[in-house]
Amino acid sequence: MTKLDRAAGGPSPNNGRIASRVAIILAILAQLAVPARSFGQDVVEVWPLIDLSGLEAHEVEIAPSDAGGRRAIRVRLESDFDGGDSNTMAILSGSDFLDGTIEVDLLSRVDPKAWFFVRWFARGFVGLAFRADRDLGRFESLYLRPANGRVEDEDRRAHVVQYFSYPDWDFSRFRKESPGDYEGEANIGLDEWIHVRIEVRGDHAELFINEGEQPVLVVNDLKHGPDQRGGIGLWVDAGTIALFSNLTITHIAR
Repeated sequence: MTKLDRAAGGPSPNNGRIASRVAIILAILAQLAVPARSFGQDVVEVWPLIDLSGLEAHEVEIAPSDAGGRRAIRVRLESDFDGGDSNTMAILSGSDFLDGTIEVDLLSRVDPKAWFFVRWFARGFVGLAFRADRDLGRFESLYLRPANGRVEDEDRRAHVVQYFSYPDWDFSRFRKESPGDYEGEANIGLDEWIHVRIEVRGDHAELFINEGEQPVLVVNDLKHGPDQRGGIGLWVDAGTIALFSNLTITHIAR
């Protein structure tokens, strides 16, 4: 194109590049102005759990740990026993969960320093609390009893995974009023890393173990209802030392 063509209003070779840059800038500004959640996109949080930052202990002792080369958080009760199915956990500061998926690697063992009676009934109780309110007075939980996973006793094998809803719905009430509906079996054991995935939608929750494609427990009526939201906690119970690593939370907008 000649100088005369440009003077007559023909296209400049710079015009295309300028228009392209303007379009890119406008697109970036548009995305910054509206949170991703507004578009219905998943929001992912990753908690490596390699130090105590972002954790608040409630009736538990917490410390960094190195188990077989894997960095993790160690959680145990401050006392041997706190009533069972209680609000004993390390809460993730600022966590606010409604619907989505929670995944974590965990390992539990019976605490050798616990009182002998507690050691006798301890099963390596370990799991996750979710939708916990600020004072931990209400929350949902799914947890494991790994010591029951491979024993010969058929009755104990039926009590490996458990749902409870604090404060009113503990395992003993469920066994009395709805035996077998809120617990089940899983092929797991003490002193081994177990991958746990919990999927929550409304008042429905499913628990998956390791690479299993089918849930080992399905709850269709979370007792605090579909709109309860709140924090996520690393939960333990009597006579248990637990390790937690690699926590990922995926929030899904309704």
